[in-house]
Amino acid sequence: MWKVFDGKSSDWDSLLSSNQSLQQYSFWGNKKFNDGWETLRLIKKSKSDDIVTCVQILIKKKYAFLYNM
Repeated sequence: MWKVFDGKSSDWDSLLSSNQSLQQYSFWGNKKFNDGWETLRLIKKSKSDDIVTCVQILIKKKYAFLYNM
């Protein structure tokens, strides 16, 4: 089951394996935030509650007023 990751950036980075793309690290999401992107981080856990995978998704805020409702 996928869940939203709500921890700190340093905790997110520690979940990533050493062969991850740079775009999955928190510094990339933080950099893109300044350009109008929103970061969504998700983790997927197994039935035994082990983390199977994690992904960082960037969403472009085209119409910022829609997100402030």
